Amino acid sequence: MKGKRVKQTGFVLSELLVSLSLIMMVSFTLVPIIFQLNMEQHILFQHREVQSQLHNELQTFSNTTPKEPSYFEKDIKINNTVVMIIFEKEDLLWKGCATWINVKYKKEKTCLYYYPSK
Repeated sequence: MKGKRVKQTGFVLSELLVSLSLIMMVSFTLVPIIFQLNMEQHILFQHREVQSQLHNELQTFSNTTPKEPSYFEKDIKINNTVVMIIFEKEDLLWKGCATWINVKYKKEKTCLYYYPSK
């Protein structure tokens, strides 16, 4: 009986090492993937928020715009991010563009157009 127990302790130790290494491999693989997914989710959320605010600003701007200027610039803060909004008149359209730096420190830009009714 004692001989069997001694042989099994080595087997249990090797099983423990194999299972620990598998758990470590899975955790070292999943943690960066989850972190990357959260970062991309935040970037998409930020893009939606900026585009929504740009839409609201473009509607407000189009209703209160003096007829003379063809260019207008404004800085706003959305969720602790500084966003630069530029309105330009291009032919018959008003173009509103928002530029900001995302979580990955990359410059992003989105534009919307408005066709004013006469």
